[in-house]
Amino acid sequence: MIVVSKWICAHPVYKIPEKTHSSISCYSDDKIMAKPLELVKIEAEQSALKVDRNKIQMTNNAGQTFVVHYKNVEEGDQEEDKKIEDGVNGDKVSSQTINEDAQKKIIKAFLDGEDCLTGGTGWWKFEICFGKHVLQYHDDEKTKKRQSILLGTWNVDDHIKWINARPSKRPLQPKTQRLHSSLLYSEGSKCDETNKNRFVEVKLKCVRGKSNSATVGLYLIEPALCEYLLGVESPWLCDYIESVDANGLVEKQSP
Repeated sequence: MIVVSKWICAHPVYKIPEKTHSSISCYSDDKIMAKPLELVKIEAEQSALKVDRNKIQMTNNAGQTFVVHYKNVEEGDQEEDKKIEDGVNGDKVSSQTINEDAQKKIIKAFLDGEDCLTGGTGWWKFEICFGKHVLQYHDDEKTKKRQSILLGTWNVDDHIKWINARPSKRPLQPKTQRLHSSLLYSEGSKCDETNKNRFVEVKLKCVRGKSNSATVGLYLIEPALCEYLLGVESPWLCDYIESVDANGLVEKQSP
């Protein structure tokens, strides 16, 4: 005999058990440091980042890393000294003060797929190469080797299926009211906990009328296990966001 009823679902026997995450509490011995050396280093990096917000890190196709420091300049004062200095690991890092026109070029090179944007502090950094991939990585200072996790790759067919199933992700109409546009980067590396491939929603946001509107903001969060949201915010994205179609694509991205 088979009994089918929605009231059976309320019985405790048929409830799906909730996942529990155990917490770990660490206590230091009286004779040793209160904080691990790696934690002290991470906090120092975060502190430095808070002090100097007017910077952005980029990697070009040749593998060179550029940390660009910038400030707003008055009209007629367009020439700035440029300097190149050695990075932490001996990598060549160029540090320069640039004007708004140069900031536009940074975003254009990013959207054209010529340069990648990198961000993050602490152990894991992240990289987005527009129209190509999103990944997390850690460069080991001792071994000089990179550990990386592929979060997602660009596939226009996967994106269209994703946005068709989520109409709220479509860009607003009319175009002048748009503030953001979302793209799906799918088929990342396999997640052991979920037994599914990682994926990331890349959210491009237009920011206007803020005191720090000349900056390029980057952030990466993990709302659910192995599901990511990467945000790129800049006033120089506004024209691009207005130009995309109902699927969040421009002509060269469309199938």
